[in-house]
Parts: sequence; C-alpha cells; structure tokens
Amino acid sequence: MSSAIRDNHTVRTYESFAIIPNYTEVTIIPQKTAFLTLLNLQVLLSQRDFTRKIKRKSLKSLFVSVNNDNKNISSPLSSLPVVDLGDGLIKQEISPSGEYLAVLRIIENDNKKGKKKFVEIWRKGTLLHVLDVTDDHGDFYGDSQVGSLQWSRNESQFVYIAERKAPDDPSRKFNFVNDWGEQLSNKRESAIVVVDITSLSSTSTSRNSSGGNGGFVKVLPAFEGIVPEHLSVGLEHTRSPRLNLTGDLLVFLSNKAGGPHWSCSELRLYDFKTGAHHVIVPIIHDPSKPQSTSSYPVGFPGLYIDQLPHRSSFMSIENTEFLLLHSIWRSWKTVLAVNLLNGDVHNISSSYSETLNYKSYNLFAVWNKFVVVSESAPNQLDTLILGTVNEFNSNTKNFEISWTPIDKPNDEEVTPILSDISWSVVTPYRDNPNLEMIHIKPIATTNDDNNNSSEINKQSKLPPLIVYPHGGPHSTTTTGLNPLLATLVSAGFQIVEGLFFLSLGFGQNSIETLIGQIGELEIEEVQSTAKYLIDNHQADPNQVVIIGGSHGGFISAHLIGKYPESDFYRACVLRNPVLNIGGMAFVTDIPDWCFSELSIPYKFTQPSLVLPSTYTQMFSRSPVKNIDRIKTPTLLCLGEQDLRVPHGDGLNWLYYLKGKSQENGENIDIRCKMYPETGHALDSIEAELDVAAEIIRFLGEKIEC
Repeated sequence: MSSAIRDNHTVRTYESFAIIPNYTEVTIIPQKTAFLTLLNLQVLLSQRDFTRKIKRKSLKSLFVSVNNDNKNISSPLSSLPVVDLGDGLIKQEISPSGEYLAVLRIIENDNKKGKKKFVEIWRKGTLLHVLDVTDDHGDFYGDSQVGSLQWSRNESQFVYIAERKAPDDPSRKFNFVNDWGEQLSNKRESAIVVVDITSLSSTSTSRNSSGGNGGFVKVLPAFEGIVPEHLSVGLEHTRSPRLNLTGDLLVFLSNKAGGPHWSCSELRLYDFKTGAHHVIVPIIHDPSKPQSTSSYPVGFPGLYIDQLPHRSSFMSIENTEFLLLHSIWRSWKTVLAVNLLNGDVHNISSSYSETLNYKSYNLFAVWNKFVVVSESAPNQLDTLILGTVNEFNSNTKNFEISWTPIDKPNDEEVTPILSDISWSVVTPYRDNPNLEMIHIKPIATTNDDNNNSSEINKQSKLPPLIVYPHGGPHSTTTTGLNPLLATLVSAGFQIVEGLFFLSLGFGQNSIETLIGQIGELEIEEVQSTAKYLIDNHQADPNQVVIIGGSHGGFISAHLIGKYPESDFYRACVLRNPVLNIGGMAFVTDIPDWCFSELSIPYKFTQPSLVLPSTYTQMFSRSPVKNIDRIKTPTLLCLGEQDLRVPHGDGLNWLYYLKGKSQENGENIDIRCKMYPETGHALDSIEAELDVAAEIIRFLGEKIEC
C-alpha cells in the first residue's frame, strides 16, 4: 500500500469516527402505571456535519419499562426516529413535570444583517408561543460554564442568562468593557431574564443589580423570614449551585482563587432553614493517607469536576439523600454518590464491573432510583447504561445496583477498527505512584499482506510510538475514546498518554508539586514514559514522535530542544503551544497562569508587571531557550483567534527556524497551518478535520509503519 493511499484511507477512518453522534444530555420523563414505570429518555445528540461545517443537534427518544419493584428492566421498548432540532438551537429545558419545554433559538435574518433571537414555549409537543427578544438583550448564554435555562417549580416562569443590551448612550459606544476570555469572548455583561408564561412577558435584571455578572442562575423556593443574598461570604471562588430534592439545601463547588487553574475542589452545603454553611467533601491532599471521619473509598483522590451535573442529580434512599456526580480518579472518570448527611463518598460505577476495568463513566441523569451513565474506553464508543438502585445497606455502606445497557451509536463502520485496538493503564515506577500511563496499541496480527492491519503491524516490527502529553498543565487525560488516537492506532502507531505530577485525580499535593518547577519536572516525567517502553522492548527507539497541544505543546517543544543530538524524536506536532511564557504574559487572557506556575506572586486586583527579572525567569523555563538546538521536523497548527496562547510566539518560532535553516543550510523541516476564526481548542469543524488530516500526512512522511 503506497503512503498516499494509506494516508487517504486513514483520513477517511478519522471521518468515520468523527461523524458518530455524541451524547450531550439525557432527560428522564417518567410515566407510572399500576404495574410498571415507563421511562421516556430524551437523549440529546451532537454530530459533526463536514459538508455544512456545523455541529448538528438532534433528539432521540428511548422508552424503557421497569417493574415497580425496580428489579426487572426491559430493553428499550422502542426508539423513535432521531429528530433534527434545526439550526440555531442554543438551549432547551423540559419543565419538572415534563409538560412544558422552553427553547432558546437564534436564527439568521433573511437579509443576513444580524440575527434574530426567539424564546419558544412548547406544551406536550405543541408550540404555544414564540417571543421575539431580539431587541431585549444580546446573545443567549448557552454553554455549561456561564449559561442557564431553569424552570420554577410551579412551572409558571423560567429564567435564562443573556448578554446585556448595549447602551444607547453615544458617549459610551466605544467604552472598553473586558470580555470573559477564551471561548467566552462574546460575553461581557450579563443579564438574568425572567419569562412569565402566563402573561407572556420577559423582564431583565437592571444593570449591576445582581452585584456582578451572572454565570448560572437557579430558581430558589421562598422561605419565610429569610431573603438569602450572598451565600458564599468569605469564600474566594464558588460555582455550580444545585438545589436538593426538597429545595432546602444548596450544594456547590469551591476552591481557592489563584494558583493552578484546575485543582481539587471541595463540596459545600448551605442550609436555607438554619443558615448553616459547611464542607461536605473536603479537598484531599494525599489519597494514601487516612482522611477525616467521613468514609471514602480506598485511594479516593478528591473531587475534580468543573461543574456539577446540570440537571437534578439527587437521589433519596431510605431517608438518606445523595448527590450523584462524576469525577476524575487517576486515569479514568467515575460516578460517585455523596451522602449529604455525613459526607460519605461511594464509587457506584465500580459496581458495574466485578473488577476494576479502568473504563471512564459520565453521569447524565438521575430520577427516583434510576441513573443514566455512559461508559467509554480507548476501543469503545460511548454506551448509555441505565442503573436501578435496589438497595443501600447503611451497615456495609454498599449500593446494590442493577445495570442495563440501553443505547449505543451505530458503530458498524468502526467496529473492526476498534476490535483491533488494545489498551492498558500502567504505573511503571514503584517510587512514583503518581506517574501513570495509558498505553494504546494495535493488537498483534499475522503477516497476511492482504490484511490492512498486518500491512502496518508486522510481528517482526514494533509499532512506532507516539508520545502524547496532555495540556493544562493541571489537566488530565482519561480512558475515554479519542477519535484521533483511535485513528492513529488503526494506522499502525502505538500511543502513550502520560499522567504525572500536576495531573488531576491524584490529590492536591500532586498538583502543587509542579508549582515553581514548570519546564523541568513534567518534562522529565514525560520523557520517562517513552524510555520505559523502549527499555522494556515495547517500542523502537528509532521510531518515536511526539504530539502536544497548549501545555502539551510546551512539553513537546521542550523535549525536541533537549534531545536533538540523538534524534530521539523523529517528528513533532505542536497545537497552539506555549513556547515563551514571558512573551505570552503580555497578550494572554490568563496572565496569572504565567506567574503562578513559576511560583511568582500575582495580584488579580492589581495585575503584576513583567519586570526584566521576571521575564528572565520565564524565558529560562520556556522551550524558546533551546530553539537553536532544534532539528526535529515539526508541524505547527495555530488558531488565528486563540486568546489563551496567541499565535505570535508560534509564528516567531516558525520564522526563526526557517531563517536558521536557510542561513546555515540545516534543512529544518518546519511547517505551519493557520486556522482563521478558530481559537485555542482548534475545535471548529473545518479545523478539526484539517488538523487530523495534516497530522496523519505529516507522520506518514516521517515514520515508516
């Protein structure tokens, strides 16, 4: 098979993975009869459309019957045809009873001059009212971080958040108002909008009346004699408020401001009746040490979650109320149940398998004793699973849960590919339990030249190795399916994803270890993952490449500058990489990151300046310090609208190495792709596909599989 044919085949393989719909939300609508409960599962899907270059949203309805003893679950009685939800859908929310549906929608004007904004009110499948709110405010806030659409419990009103209408005062037209940064750059000043479905009227909060910009709104029940205003006094950073089943408790996440951008969070509770305010689950610093009086599973590392589940995720069992959530636990995601009375934490997704299988689970919905989760692995597409809690034993503190797979995407085209992928989670060094590897590789095949897999996976030849460090740096990679990595494994590569000091899911102490050691500690730990596979004869030392984005690009650029003489890395791909911390500090939307990772004090109230001494320190920890040593063929992929790591340093990297190559005759292969209207994540439909195709072609040139 020629290289060009193989590359084209691999690109088509990626497209096959990328167009498979992803589960984004699940709503449970119950219908009870005398003998059984019928569960209507409204499953929201997102799918890439490469022709129109958009992400399409669709709705799939599953119907599952459960005997009232909760013991017997049928397979879905039926699955209605998937319904395309149309263009411009920002957010939708079903009312508590399931009778009403509120929809926020934006559509293009017929004359293409601006957009129209509408609020739709549906009842039992019938469109009742459409409110034109184009002139009332700016864009709807529809994302998970700073977007809300919530019904009141009596279903007479619902609230949402939108960009406040720009002032009409000409003198303020060009006043600078800061935005909220990367992926939130169109958000500046928010308004809480209340819609009354009886009077069909909407009202917005007046400017600054809420004391700041609202990012998430909840409709609270009224309590006699209590008017709660500021519920997080004395806390530096709070987020993700959620009401319990009875509405008298509010739980939310909290952690300190400053320092690592991602860290272990504590779960807090506010009691409206008593005004009590306390921690339910604290920050876990060292999972290997005994914790507080609460009961935690062995090795519980704490909570690592950006937002609590959007929909109600509370469950009452034998007069005990639990909050269900998913969280990162070392290399995987797991579903946890937190006892609101005593703070006990239970790992319930582990009950799906008798042995620890290291797969990753996401929580989607909870109702009564039912819970919907998804299961994924490096060789498995997301599968929806319905769990029925049969019992909670307060003595043994164990959950008895029946699990039933209920849905999975159509995977016929990629099943043969996934079946040829194996993976494992490895902790290679006893003296470093926080260095963990996810190792993904092709399953060994026979030397049958008519078989595509054997064409690139001869038993006599080790698959070339891709080292794939994650970004952040305080982030993680988990054991879910990654379409690009699955595609590369199908092309004959093996991949090692390293989790190391600074990764989430290992305790707060592990995260804080990196502070002040950036550009040193994580660099050597990533290198050690490659060396481990080489030393154990699982990888060819002459067939190693590295791919990294953001801080993963920082690590990758460091390594090709640190090990150029031995040609350790045959090729490198950098996606919006951090190359010069000092230069980044002047232009990024997160300047505090540039200081805090080096343990340099930073004030949010009076941003710190980059002094000559500060810049020297930042430069000394950056990949740019070794740019003169670089010889490795490199592909740069940059987002033109990247606010997190603006592309200027990437272009300087390109220009310098091109000039060095021409002046010294070194013939350094340095290439650059620039994606307009695309930010740090390079996640526009067009950019996603082209980046994958360029990586496949580039590695195909540099590595013989």
